[in-house]
Amino acid sequence: MALGDFESLEEIFENKKVDQGTHPTRYLAPFAIIPGVIIVFLLTFHQSNRKSKELEANGVLTKGRVIDGQSQKTTRRFQTNTSYSIKVLYQDSKKTKHKFEASVSSSTFRNVYKGSVVDVVYSKNYPGLAKVISDIDELSKYKYIPKETVKAENLIAILTSKIRPDSVLQYLNSINYEWEKGKEANYYQNERLNLAVKIFPDEGEIVYVERTLLLMANQSETFENSLGKSGFNKKAQEVNGKSEEVYYNDKYLITKEPMKSDINSADFLSSSSFMVYHLIKLE
Repeated sequence: MALGDFESLEEIFENKKVDQGTHPTRYLAPFAIIPGVIIVFLLTFHQSNRKSKELEANGVLTKGRVIDGQSQKTTRRFQTNTSYSIKVLYQDSKKTKHKFEASVSSSTFRNVYKGSVVDVVYSKNYPGLAKVISDIDELSKYKYIPKETVKAENLIAILTSKIRPDSVLQYLNSINYEWEKGKEANYYQNERLNLAVKIFPDEGEIVYVERTLLLMANQSETFENSLGKSGFNKKAQEVNGKSEEVYYNDKYLITKEPMKSDINSADFLSSSSFMVYHLIKLE
């Protein structure tokens, strides 16, 4: 607009012949479109890069709460794309509340809901500058994140009270991020990794749930693959006319069964397939 001495956007798109009194640089205005787009892109990239560097240098981790979200479809050249965004509310160290909107991936969007808690990093220099952290590897830039696999010895330590009942949550969080207590007694869940543990101390049993999608994505680091290293033997047995694999040693028996879950994500796990392991103490 400045190059062609335009007074409004409407004037740019008016189909009028150029008069003799027209500003001479108006002839050059069309040639400024591509350089203008490039400059806008570079400025956007520069600002995004500055934001990332600021958060990495002066980032403070906190928890935010999702207050809204939306998906938007756009069609271009007969191809439809969907973008996802959420609105997040958080407090800085001075208890000042801030809101911001963040673009997220489709998987993150499916795993959150109104009222869910997410990790947020904000700048201590500019508390209103923030972003959502939904990836474990990215989160590890700001704090130490344990990434171990839950193993049989971990469950045995919980079941035999080697880990005190009031320390179970802390113990699970020392294995992998991020566990929290469920609504039921002796129930713990990890929404981020789609894991769950339920303890039955009177029956001498503990149940461990793992999402089968996780097994496929990381086949070398699973609960089942750790059983051989933990000294468990494997055998097949007939149960109700069906053959199933069980693991055992002198003190414990571990059975497994697939489960199709229809539990709403607000309660824990969205509809998907899981493997349920029962670790039972033998008499």
